[in-house]
Amino acid sequence: MKNAAKLLLCAVLAACVLCSCSVNVNVNPTETTDAVTQTTTEKTTENKTGEPVQQQTETASETATEKQTVSKADTDKKLKIVLDPGHDSTAHTRNHPGLGVNEQDLNFKIARACYRKLKQYDCIDVYITRKNGDCPNSDKKYSDDKAHGDACIYARTDFAEKKNADIFVSFHCNSSTGKLGAKANGAEVYVTKHSKLRVESELLGKLVLEHITSALDLKSRGLKTRVKPEKVTYDDGTPKDYYYLLSNNIDNNRPAIIIEHAYMDNAHDNKILRDDESLKKLGEADADAIIDCYGLNL
Repeated sequence: MKNAAKLLLCAVLAACVLCSCSVNVNVNPTETTDAVTQTTTEKTTENKTGEPVQQQTETASETATEKQTVSKADTDKKLKIVLDPGHDSTAHTRNHPGLGVNEQDLNFKIARACYRKLKQYDCIDVYITRKNGDCPNSDKKYSDDKAHGDACIYARTDFAEKKNADIFVSFHCNSSTGKLGAKANGAEVYVTKHSKLRVESELLGKLVLEHITSALDLKSRGLKTRVKPEKVTYDDGTPKDYYYLLSNNIDNNRPAIIIEHAYMDNAHDNKILRDDESLKKLGEADADAIIDCYGLNL
């Protein structure tokens, strides 16, 4: 990439709203590839209410760098991170008895391992949207299961807003057919196309994939984006992200990513997901990515 583009990349990273955890700014893009967009229909995921839908996804442009760090350099403010174990055991369940796993339990174990590692860092405040199997707002009553499920999703981003979080990371596991033996496998991360927050989201997502694939025998499926079919846009004119967990955070100027760690219905990935030690490694890999991205020091 030309020098002007490199300078623009540095300027975008340096302009993020930042905190005291990152002492040094280290943004040195030594090797950058031009954006490449690919379309695939292999992935089946979930809509806002969690129902499986066949979709088209795009591979986000990835910036390959020797070392990049986002510095949040406001000495009066700790970096606030919200970790979101997707789904729950009450209103938004994802039980898969045929696969030997329940997604909400996998998500929670991975997020908890990430939480415990990040809690070692005094220079940040780390929060988790649920501390057990319950929906984040399980104390409230709703007219039907759908309303309850929707409200549980809204409660997650509301939690981040109340905590005035700087970053939102949602933990999930994937499925393509729902039956063991699926070909799709590996980890992928959903990021935003929003012009102001895209670079930070992509950098964090890229580091997540690097750490996951280094820690476990999982392949990287790359960064993904999906936008709303209604053609609505953000304030910068870019298409709004399909997933509420992303779009609501972006609307509130908060970087957010959704990590799909592995495929529950792929035999190879399923074996990894059924092992608690592997789930711990996944969570710690996510934590290491956050630590690297924001230059955290003990």
